[in-house]
Amino acid sequence: MPSVSTGTRDSQSILDATLERFRGCLERHKDRICEEIRNYPKPIPACDLQFNALLEDRASVGRSLRRLADLSGQGLTVEGQIEIVESLLASSQSMSADMVREIRSSLDAARGVTD
Repeated sequence: MPSVSTGTRDSQSILDATLERFRGCLERHKDRICEEIRNYPKPIPACDLQFNALLEDRASVGRSLRRLADLSGQGLTVEGQIEIVESLLASSQSMSADMVREIRSSLDAARGVTD
């Protein structure tokens, strides 16, 4: 049975890799949104719902990326970090179901190392 410090270190390593995958997924999605906004047909009326939805999606992804970046400086436990990532996943409409399942599975693995 691993010691608490080894389990915590292993759990943090799994979590760090998961966060990096999540961050990469969000960055790629943000890039796709920005490209779509750049290529959006002109003129853009203020009441264009699709364009406004793109702007909101971009802002939402940006907020998620900032929350992920802030995790490292908060001194949270692994479980605390996992809870924040789970809340981000729950609110993220920008990720495929497969990616959400993969990240949740990795979070479960990180949690399992410390059990």
